[in-house]
Amino acid sequence: MKSKISASISKQQILNQVIYNRAIVQMGIAAFRLGYFVEANQALMEVCQSPKVKESLAQGSSFNRQQEKTQDEEMEEKKRQVPPHLQINLDLLDSVYMTTSLMLEVPNISENKFDVHRKVISRNFRKLIEQYDLKGIQFVAQSSRDFIVNAARYIHQSKWQQAYDCICQVKVFQRMQEFQNGSLK
Repeated sequence: MKSKISASISKQQILNQVIYNRAIVQMGIAAFRLGYFVEANQALMEVCQSPKVKESLAQGSSFNRQQEKTQDEEMEEKKRQVPPHLQINLDLLDSVYMTTSLMLEVPNISENKFDVHRKVISRNFRKLIEQYDLKGIQFVAQSSRDFIVNAARYIHQSKWQQAYDCICQVKVFQRMQEFQNGSLK
């Protein structure tokens, strides 16, 4: 997946950037479906760590109070938006990225627990874990992120079956054909 395009894509027209981001996301999801979790995480990292995921995929705009847009900019952005039937499921994208981050980051956390120069694979996933740890009360998992964070806790405690059960409860994974027939499980 390494190419020189990723270095120069930010200098291209916005439409080309959108097409590039959508292609990278589709490749990342396809790699996940085939069981290539490291490659899927690497492909999805740039798009998913951006605070403007919807905008980079032309699926809407992120609400930002600091940045006011003119009406012309808003109109141009609406023209670029992808029709609903062609949109990428953002919950699936988030779940795939968080699950691959879980599989890479939890062993990394355990390995570098006492290291001063800690290596971070996914900042978003680490922040998510920290946010859940700061909550005093742990509620029953309801969203995909809740199930993935619970799976991370179980993996960290070496409770593999409970972690597996949490991942199996993520709704978007239950709809994947590879998950249903058992090849992804």
